[in-house]
Amino acid sequence: AHDFRKECYATSSLLHSRIILIHAAAEGVGKLLTQMCKLEGATVIGLSQSSHELQVVLDNGADYAIPFDPDWISKVMAFTAGQGVDVVFANVGSTLNDSLEVTKSCGKVVFYGMSGGDPTPTDPRISMDTSFRLIGGDLWSYVTTYQERNTRANILFNWIREGKLKLEKPMFFKLSEGREAHEFLERGSSACKVLLIPDDEFYDYCPFYWKTRSQLETYLPKASLRLELLMLKRMARMKEKIDGGDIE
Repeated sequence: AHDFRKECYATSSLLHSRIILIHAAAEGVGKLLTQMCKLEGATVIGLSQSSHELQVVLDNGADYAIPFDPDWISKVMAFTAGQGVDVVFANVGSTLNDSLEVTKSCGKVVFYGMSGGDPTPTDPRISMDTSFRLIGGDLWSYVTTYQERNTRANILFNWIREGKLKLEKPMFFKLSEGREAHEFLERGSSACKVLLIPDDEFYDYCPFYWKTRSQLETYLPKASLRLELLMLKRMARMKEKIDGGDIE
């Protein structure tokens, strides 16, 4: 979220007063993008797959929440008085051409996912007619050095410490409830991370770290964030070794 927002508009002054459309605004990246864009003065329209998630979108600071239904394009255009939005953060894939349709002249579409399938081919002449920019890429194309990773991570975690970014508490399921956890995700009921924790029997065979379920549940939310950061660091180190020829 932070990387694509930064690459789209390098300074917060360029985001100020812009109208931003965020797909899947009730999900993980979408919720963070919404909050980051609002921190920098943008007006945010959030799209959500289901109507019951609209309040989640608004609670994260969006100015307008729209259900992802056949009328969403007309609703976006009505909100912008027919002008379209300045930027679209698009992660659905199959709706890429629709995103281009609601982008104003000289606007930008940031394409970073295909959760709804591959997009249909786009005629490059459209960009000449409307002067829009289509931006995409991989995280590691932007975060290429330790210094860059550390700088961006510090910005992100400072926002969290200062309460400028809200993180949802995770939803817990037992390991034996794995099927229910998958169904929960497939229903689109999740607006947070889903964590599987060991059943009670696990503690009979785990004499270290956590003696009680309450200790584990207290630790896991923090551990989840730390684990993600640790994994990113290890992946980055591995990539540096591969690029340097140390690992084939």
